[in-house]
Amino acid sequence: YYITTPIIMRFLEENINVTDIVVMVQKEVAERMNAQPGGKDFGALSVAVQYYCDTEIVAKVPRHLFVPQPNVDSIVIALRVRPERKYKVDDEGLYFKVVKAAFGQRRKTLLNSISSMGNLAKDQVKEVLEEAGIDPKRRGETLSLDEFAILSNISTLTMLGYCLVQGGAIVSNVVFAKMFGEENKQGLSDAKRTFNI
Repeated sequence: YYITTPIIMRFLEENINVTDIVVMVQKEVAERMNAQPGGKDFGALSVAVQYYCDTEIVAKVPRHLFVPQPNVDSIVIALRVRPERKYKVDDEGLYFKVVKAAFGQRRKTLLNSISSMGNLAKDQVKEVLEEAGIDPKRRGETLSLDEFAILSNISTLTMLGYCLVQGGAIVSNVVFAKMFGEENKQGLSDAKRTFNI
C-alpha cells in the first residue's frame, strides 16, 4: 500500500497505453482519489488522478476479510483513463505546481499559497485570481478542476507577459519558441494582445 500511489501516478504521467486501472488501495487513499471539491478528502491527489481519469468506487473491502487482519480497511477503485484531456491546460508543469501550492498549507488562502510559489508578486497573483473569477480568500479545496485549469492558464499568460519585454525589446517569435517551445507560439500572440505589446 505504501507504493500504490507512486505506481498509479507513474502510469498516468508517463502516458502509458492503458484504458482502465482497477486496484485495491487503502480506504483513505481511494476516498481522496474519488473526492469532490469542498470536502475534507479533496486534495492534490484528487486533482492529479481526476485530471487523467474518471473515478469509480467498485467495492469496499473491510479489514476482517483478510488473514492476518490488517489495521486498515480497503477499497477497490476503478480509474477510467480518458483518451483526451477533459481540462485544457496550456502548461501541465505549471498546472500541477499551482495545485501543489494550493494544497501545500490548507489553512492558507489561495492568495497566500500561490504567492509562495515565487513566480509572481502577491499583487500580480491577486490580479490573476481576479481575472480567473476566483476570490483570493478562497482555499484550494474549494476549487474545481476547471477552475485550477483556468487559473494555471491565466498564470501562464501573465508570466509570458512579464517575460516578453526584456530591456525594452520585445521577444521575437524565434526567441519565444526557444523559451517556451515551438508548440506554444500561439501563446505569444495571446500575450501580446493581452498586454498590448
